[in-house]
Amino acid sequence: MLAAVLYLGLLGTGLAFVWYYQGVQRLGAARTVVFNNLVPVFGSSFGVLLLGEPLLPSLMIGGAVALAGVMLASGVRWRRARAC
Repeated sequence: MLAAVLYLGLLGTGLAFVWYYQGVQRLGAARTVVFNNLVPVFGSSFGVLLLGEPLLPSLMIGGAVALAGVMLASGVRWRRARAC
């Protein structure tokens, strides 16, 4: 029990906050907060991979929408393939 509490406290919470604040420091608060939208995507993905939860079409659609929103908000530019 103590090992589980230490694991969640140090890795699940402590390390996550350290990385989050490093992101705020490097990118700024406005650009970092956009990536909070990926938390449900990773939570659902780990639930499917580690816990064997079913991968429903609604999860896939919601994940795609969240990824597209983060990409649009963070300024990812799409490159059009050029014919040589």
